[in-house]
Amino acid sequence: MYAVVGPAFRVTTAWGREVGLKMCIPKNHLQQLSGQVVWLTGLPCSGKTTIAQELRRQCQEHSISSFILDGDELRSGVNSDLGFDEASRTENVRRVAELAKLMAASEIAVFVALISPRRSMRSMAKEIIGSERFHEIFVSCSAETCAQRDVKGHWRKANTGQMSNFTGVQSGYENPEHANLILKTDELPLEECCRQIAELVTAKATVQA
Repeated sequence: MYAVVGPAFRVTTAWGREVGLKMCIPKNHLQQLSGQVVWLTGLPCSGKTTIAQELRRQCQEHSISSFILDGDELRSGVNSDLGFDEASRTENVRRVAELAKLMAASEIAVFVALISPRRSMRSMAKEIIGSERFHEIFVSCSAETCAQRDVKGHWRKANTGQMSNFTGVQSGYENPEHANLILKTDELPLEECCRQIAELVTAKATVQA
């Protein structure tokens, strides 16, 4: 949860919504998201879910079918049987990719907010979904800023040994080497992040056409 302060976003509220932020991505750009999978990867609290929620909000305003596959929500339901060892994390990503593939095939705009910490995991997801539909977005943010934003206190617990296998502390995160887009969310405001994603997908669709 964040608030816009000057040119960047900071801690405490819903990243600008409480100060009346009203973004407007062109409808024709949002329509290009249909049948596509925007895979948001990055450290915990980097801004993945917030970006996904804002993109979905704008899709809803134009009656464009969309869905968010959020890592935390999936682990409390569909993937509640999985742990945080390497094999479980890989299976978590595989299941999410399969779900995203099915939804995208029905022309739903799919926004995946998932840490997916290993390059091999994200490569697997791309292979499952298909490169023509898959857009890897690296939500880049320093560990220090992520910890400051963490309203659940997970970073603090991990740093004090109260949580184990936490990505960014005990468990590493492999930065993407060939992401379609890098969003430095400790520098960019929410509206700019969403705009860049929509423009990326639109440009890719134009090339493929």
